[in-house]
Amino acid sequence: MQRGTLPTLARVEFHVPRRPDLPPIVAAGDLYLAGSEGWWCGLGAGLRAGAVGGDVRLDIERISAVTLKVASMTNSVRFYRDVLGMQIIYGGEDDCFSSFRTKEGAGPILNLEQGRSVSDWGRLIFHVADVDAIWAYLREKGFHPESPQDAPWGERYFHMPDPDGHELSFARPLRPPKV
Repeated sequence: MQRGTLPTLARVEFHVPRRPDLPPIVAAGDLYLAGSEGWWCGLGAGLRAGAVGGDVRLDIERISAVTLKVASMTNSVRFYRDVLGMQIIYGGEDDCFSSFRTKEGAGPILNLEQGRSVSDWGRLIFHVADVDAIWAYLREKGFHPESPQDAPWGERYFHMPDPDGHELSFARPLRPPKV
């Protein structure tokens, strides 16, 4: 089959331990899966795979990063760093690639890549301590987020676009999670 490329709307990177006990083609990251539209996507060297009854099984341990294309790195860095208070760990306003994480350093990294941004691909969800306080703060900063609401699945949330039109959701579970 001919190998093509995926349109770059957003990229999710998975990082899991490298396995020397896997076949070389899998351990080296040269594993390709067929997509529903007939294209092929390459999976990087960080994936752990194993054969199960002749099928390949991937054991993804966590999502390491999400990458969004942005039209203006300056505007996007200022939004995620200065408005949302995320910590910049790589790059900056004048770079073509920048990385952010929450102040606690937990969870996936948010990467921004200079390029043609594409909206309507999905949404990025941030869990916050107080949905209504974040909503009021963003309104004070001149943004126009949707009004907060309680969802039937047990979260209070609201949506708003970032400077490139990527939909963001700010949410908080209404009840503590069951342990």
